[in-house]
Order: sequence, then C-alpha cells, then structure tokens
Amino acid sequence: DAGHGGHDQGATGLAGTLEKHVNLDLARRLGAYLANLGASVIMTRNDDYFVTLSDRCRIANATGAHVFVSVHVNAWPKSNGRSGTEIFYTHAASMPLARLVHSRMLAMLGLRDGGVRQRKLFVTNHTTMPATLTETAYLNHAEEEKLLNDPNFRDRAAQAIALGVWDYAREHLAKKLAAAGATTASATASGRLAPAEKK
Repeated sequence: DAGHGGHDQGATGLAGTLEKHVNLDLARRLGAYLANLGASVIMTRNDDYFVTLSDRCRIANATGAHVFVSVHVNAWPKSNGRSGTEIFYTHAASMPLARLVHSRMLAMLGLRDGGVRQRKLFVTNHTTMPATLTETAYLNHAEEEKLLNDPNFRDRAAQAIALGVWDYAREHLAKKLAAAGATTASATASGRLAPAEKK
C-alpha cells in the first residue's frame, strides 16, 4: 500500500521531494522483492492517483491478503526536528509483523530507532489481516531526505521490509499457507534478495 497519491501529496521535503512519489517507488520495489520470494502481491495503487483510506482497506480485505503493509515516509512539524525509522500497528495480532519488519529495517538502514508504536491508524485498524505501517525515514530531515532520494537506499529499505514480511511468513504463516496449498520460496543464507526490478 503506497501511501498518499494524486492530490494527496503527503509530506514535502526541505528540497521539495514529495512523499507520494517516494512511497510509490518504495512500494513498487517492495512488491518486486516479495514477488521474488514467491508472494502474490496486490498493490492498492501502482501509479500517481488518489485512493481513499477506506478503499485501501476494502482492497486488502476483499482479496483475502495474509499481510497488509502500508509504505510511508515521515515528517515532523519542525524541520530537522526528528530522524529515524518508526513502525506502527493497531491490533495485538499485528505486533509480531511490525516487530520483525522493524528489526530488519534497523539492521539494514542503520537509522535511529524510532520504535514500534501502537496507534489507531485507519488502514491498520480497518484491515482484517495483520497490518503494519512503515515510516522509513524523515522527509523533512535534510540528511534523511538525501537518503530517501538515493535509489540504493530505497532499494535497501524495500528489501528490509520484504525480509521482515518473509520472516513473519515463515514464523507465523507457514502452517496456514501450507494448509491452503501455497508454495513459498527459500531465503538465502545471507538474508539478501535478488535486485528488485526498477520501475
């Protein structure tokens, strides 16, 4: 789920970077990595257009998705006032997913630990499967905006989220997926994935 889109631009960086564009690129890369792992990926948006919060939840719920990941980058009221990576969830059943994704993002991005936070956000509250919202870095923090405009950093962020989802699937969904006849790909020993298709 690429956050914002269309007339909803999300946050704006100090250099003018729009959150909606960063989110979409991160989500596309994430989708490619998850597909490489054998997942069936459903995008709530795949271009620059507006999707309501309720429609994002409806898409996820109607398709019977096992996991919902909403991709965002953060902002703080005061420029350069905060930095780091944060993860949000609403329901207790989503906490393991949030923690595993958060762990991978911290390890692979090396930014300040903003924590795993429980909040009643619309998309994590109204989806029926384990759901998390990622905030990779702060767009209105000068150094982190530079990182967010770096394709290599974006790729690492997408890879980290994908591996966190993969960790969750192996630890919490394996029996359920096997019972449903789903197949999964094996992760490499190094925990790295093949490069995502650039779009």
